[in-house]
Amino acid sequence: MNFGNGGFITPHTNSGPAKASIAKYPKIARRIKQAGHTIGNHTTHHAWFRWPWLDTNESVLSELTEWEVISKRVLGASNKRLFRPPYYILTKTCLKPLAD
Repeated sequence: MNFGNGGFITPHTNSGPAKASIAKYPKIARRIKQAGHTIGNHTTHHAWFRWPWLDTNESVLSELTEWEVISKRVLGASNKRLFRPPYYILTKTCLKPLAD
């Protein structure tokens, strides 16, 4: 399994891709991490941040922090913070929680 220099995977399958769920496939996620890859935050539900109801600081922060909680449970604590927003959407609202 080769993910290059790092992988961005989502923890849930209810609106994200099932093939990339760390909650559904924790053993695979752990194997990827143990192989030396960095697993980055790609939000909890693969959110489309251009939707008005998701383009808020609270929604973005919720997506990021919920992913961190699941990641910590599945992969253990990490001092690395890596994020790529779904669809490469970087709105001002999306960037603010990252800066804080």
